[in-house]
Amino acid sequence: MWKPIDEAKMWAQLQVDILELSPVARSLLPELSRPLVALGCERIKGSTEQLFVVARVGNKALIYDDVEDEYAIANIPHAGPLRHWQLFGPLEAALLAAFG
Repeated sequence: MWKPIDEAKMWAQLQVDILELSPVARSLLPELSRPLVALGCERIKGSTEQLFVVARVGNKALIYDDVEDEYAIANIPHAGPLRHWQLFGPLEAALLAAFG
């Protein structure tokens, strides 16, 4: 049964994923959010949950979708929950797509 990831587990997962990055992808990694920022999202209309923002440059955020177990890119909305994000799989793919 799925259980939302907490900040401690997310941070631990992120550290493992960073170790697997190529030097090119690691050089693209912007300053990490610490503590990680939880962002409200609406996956199903009327149901709000949280995703973690692991890095952000301007309005573009690198997030972790713990339901899909993938990193994603999203533009942070000015108001309300996040409703649209694009999954990229592993951290490296998301970093290259977002900031490469």
